[in-house]
Amino acid sequence: GKDTVVEFVYEKDMGSVTVTKTAAGNIFNTQTVNGQVGTTQTVSADAKATVNGLAYKLSGSNTATITFGTTNAVNFDYVADTAVVTINHTFSDGKPTVTTTENVQIGRDFTANAQTFDGYTLSGNASQTVNVKANTTITFNYTKNALGELEQMMQTYNDQMLALVNNYRATNNVPALTWNSYIQAAVNVRAAEAMEVRGH
Repeated sequence: GKDTVVEFVYEKDMGSVTVTKTAAGNIFNTQTVNGQVGTTQTVSADAKATVNGLAYKLSGSNTATITFGTTNAVNFDYVADTAVVTINHTFSDGKPTVTTTENVQIGRDFTANAQTFDGYTLSGNASQTVNVKANTTITFNYTKNALGELEQMMQTYNDQMLALVNNYRATNNVPALTWNSYIQAAVNVRAAEAMEVRGH
């Protein structure tokens, strides 16, 4: 009889690796990568992602090398991608602007609230809300309150004294001085303290 040949065909084992992406601890993307056991493959992830309208950025490397049959799973973790919100409180009389900042996740609504400053009245709304898309500035404006009768008398006296000083400076070709109400307010506080505390 004739010889009979029996052929056995072997296929290489295949392996699979689950690749996930997480943001704030929650999985938002999953895929399965297949390959022959013993071979390697590089998988990658985008540097930034948007999940439910909120921006995230990759916290580690954007690539990972997997070995089929050895690597079981790979995860790319994303953290909040933020922008800076600057809140300015500005004053009509030259008092230095009071500034605070907040880091807010891009895509979130942020509400800033106005502060209260003695002697000043807020012009406009007491709160402002913005949807943060990039670095943003929010400004609250304040006007100086009207002076009382005694304060008005003191201001008149101060104006007269300043005029006399500047007239004298002008006769000597010296530039005129200007009035700074913010500095004067600080001087008034110190003067009141000096009246109460005499020992230095």
